Amino acid sequence: MLDGQKLTSLKCRMKKNEIITFDFDDTLFSLAEEKVGSLWTASDVLAPIQQIHDMLFQKHSEGYTIGVVTAREMWNFPQVEEYIKDHKLPVSHVRCSNGGSKVDILKELDTTLHIDDLLSVVVEASAAGISCMLVDDGRHAQNKEAHKFERIFVNNR
Repeated sequence: MLDGQKLTSLKCRMKKNEIITFDFDDTLFSLAEEKVGSLWTASDVLAPIQQIHDMLFQKHSEGYTIGVVTAREMWNFPQVEEYIKDHKLPVSHVRCSNGGSKVDILKELDTTLHIDDLLSVVVEASAAGISCMLVDDGRHAQNKEAHKFERIFVNNR
């Protein structure tokens, strides 16, 4: 979990009415798992990651503009919009990077903070001067590079 001191420190560095962006896949949701015979397999159900949804609503209530920047291709845009609508997320901007880097989009939006589950995205965006937080469901536990970044620990399984 993000401790209170780090969250307070983060709040002090940020100005209200700035944009905070969230990744889509494995940040706002994870694929629900279902048991098929003796095996667990990912289903087509997009299960919200509640800690991230709570953070998104909290930041919106503090006056921040919320955006989604996803690596998905444009043809997936309707699914992203549908998820946002179904979960009543207060998102003002949705951008797809079509599998490419998110950095140009984050710069164009003048993102104050980007939240993503992929360490490679967090590393690249941070190198470009964009503040980031890493969503960690346990897969980054042994990665020393991940420990350089503020992390949000989630339990999405």
